[in-house]
Amino acid sequence: GYALAPLLCPAVAVAIPTFMRGKEIYIRPIPAIQAVAEAIGRATEMGKPILYVPGISTIQDVATIAALNILAPVAQKAAQYDSKLIVPNYDPIVFTITQEVVKEAYLKAGRPDAYHDEDVFYLSARQFAYAAAVNGIMMREKPATNFFLGMFYAESLLLAETGNMTGAIQIAGTD
Repeated sequence: GYALAPLLCPAVAVAIPTFMRGKEIYIRPIPAIQAVAEAIGRATEMGKPILYVPGISTIQDVATIAALNILAPVAQKAAQYDSKLIVPNYDPIVFTITQEVVKEAYLKAGRPDAYHDEDVFYLSARQFAYAAAVNGIMMREKPATNFFLGMFYAESLLLAETGNMTGAIQIAGTD
C-alpha cells in the first residue's frame, strides 16, 4: 500500500487544482450500476413489482449491511418511478431497519404517500420456510426484477431458479 504513495501524491496534487478550476472529468460508468437502473426501469415499463431480498442473515454481517446500503437507492428509484417494491425479511431486526431504509428513501424521493407498510414485511427466521415463502411471492406477484443481495446459502439456488421460471431479471450479490 505505501509503495504507491510516491506515485499517487503528485497525481492528486496536480488533479485537485485542475478540478477546482471546473474542468470536466470522465468517470467510467460501472456496468453493475447501470444494470440496476435498467432492471428498475424494466419493472416500471412492465407495470410489475420489484422484489428485493436482503439475504438470510443478521445485521452483524457485512453482506447484510451492504444489502441495506444498496436497498436505499433502489427504493428511492422505485418511489420516483412509482413501482411497487416488495421486501420480505428473514431477521426481525433487519426487518425493522429495512422498513426505515425504505420509508426514508420514499421520503427522499418526495413520495412518502407511495410507501406501504405491507410491502416491507417479516416472513420467517427458518431458512427453507423463508425460501418457500419468497418463492410463493415470486409465483404470485411475478416481479419483473429480483434483487438477491446479502448473505445466502442453499436457498439461493431455489430462489434463483424460481425467479428464472417467472422470467424476471435477477441481480445478485454476496461476499
